[in-house]
Amino acid sequence: MTDLKSLDAITSAMHGWTSLKERKFLYKEAKKVKNEGAIVEVGSWKGRSTIWLAQGSKDGSGSKIYAIDHFIGSSEHQSPGKPVWTFDEFKNNIKMAGLEDLVEPIVANSESAAKNWYLPIKFIFIDGAHEYEEVKKDFMLWHPFLAESGVIALHDCAPDIEAILGGLPIFGLPGPREVAEKYILSSANFCRARLTGSIVSATKCERRSVWGFIYSQICKIKIFFRYVLYRCYLIAAFSPGPVKKIIKSLFVRNKINL
Repeated sequence: MTDLKSLDAITSAMHGWTSLKERKFLYKEAKKVKNEGAIVEVGSWKGRSTIWLAQGSKDGSGSKIYAIDHFIGSSEHQSPGKPVWTFDEFKNNIKMAGLEDLVEPIVANSESAAKNWYLPIKFIFIDGAHEYEEVKKDFMLWHPFLAESGVIALHDCAPDIEAILGGLPIFGLPGPREVAEKYILSSANFCRARLTGSIVSATKCERRSVWGFIYSQICKIKIFFRYVLYRCYLIAAFSPGPVKKIIKSLFVRNKINL
């Protein structure tokens, strides 16, 4: 069994936007996957989340991790005259973690990779471009490959106050949130919805039960309250010093954990 503190020590210096809570979620989901299905990550950046998926799989059944990325960053990373290329750093990070045998990088955009895809997927983590149309495209391209009882997860669906207080810019973005609410939480074909950090995840099913519907509604409510809390945090951030300290201490003391 992997010591997750040691795994965190290996990856904490790597650049990325997943919180420790989210990385533990990825580890646990990958560990559950049986050999009959693939694990897919759409948007791998420099490999930090990929390593947690791969280590989870290694401690489980050893399913291959397919890391799909063009490695030139999303639109927010690109600027004229400053090309982005993270593939070399990605490979070095995977090698440093000793997980090269489990990670299969696919250097392509999501659409190109999907055209040649044929394997059933048991877990997919979508964390590519964050504009609504791009997130929707990723979802539409990949969810048909999700096997029955497979799990889909979307990053950046809600603010994570605990992570923000720790210095991570996980503010929640409208694109992933709208896709999650419209195509996952409002769909009868996804059940066991949950919110972990900023990640909305759900399990593919033939038709969700009443309880599945309730879980989805609870997830929507949690997302709504996360945004309310984030507004409160912003008010605190621009408040006078003493007021700011009091409000921040309330957030920290209560470990906002919706």
